[in-house]
Amino acid sequence: MVLRLGYAHAMAVRLPPQAHLGFASKSYIHVWGTSLAVLGLFTYALRGLREPNIYHGRGIRLSRQVLVRKHGKVSAYR
Repeated sequence: MVLRLGYAHAMAVRLPPQAHLGFASKSYIHVWGTSLAVLGLFTYALRGLREPNIYHGRGIRLSRQVLVRKHGKVSAYR
């Protein structure tokens, strides 16, 4: 399977035989299958291709993952 993931180039991702992938919309991917261990490994490998940015929040997040965002640099001249 080939995914773009916000980059200029496409990335090839190998889907395990126990996992199925469906696109709910342009930005939501549903992954389901028979083995939870295989699904966990696959989703974390998929997340590793574009990890969530702590400043902007962009990247691949899991459905129940809470992302704590950081503040940017604070200027000394206020």
